Amino acid sequence: MTRPPLPPSTWDGAMQRVRMAATAWNGRDADVVTPDVTDDSELGNRTEFLSVHKAAQALLPRVWNTEQDDRLIKELWDNSGNRIAARILYELPGKNEQRLRHCGSEECELAAKGRPHHWTQNPRPEDRPSFHALGH
Repeated sequence: MTRPPLPPSTWDGAMQRVRMAATAWNGRDADVVTPDVTDDSELGNRTEFLSVHKAAQALLPRVWNTEQDDRLIKELWDNSGNRIAARILYELPGKNEQRLRHCGSEECELAAKGRPHHWTQNPRPEDRPSFHALGH
């Protein structure tokens, strides 16, 4: 299976890949997210980390059932051929209608076939603020 855009990535191709990964996560469909998870990939949600494709398929529904109103924003941070770095902003509901934000980064090295990688629950609307607009 291949996941275009394939490496070596241009800046625009890397931005497209990062956006597709966030869209897949926010869509909450493990069958869409996990094809990008190879057996040697690590996947986690701050408290659990997995290194096997089938375990990822078991983890994701539990994460999404627990964090039903969460949202993930990813933005390209750096791109170097077959390596992509993205900044991540993860929002969860908090108390008194506030949202909790967790920030981090993700680094991926893509194989030749374009693996691995990944408010209604689908694409983040284009008018949704970016990291910079949110002060990050």
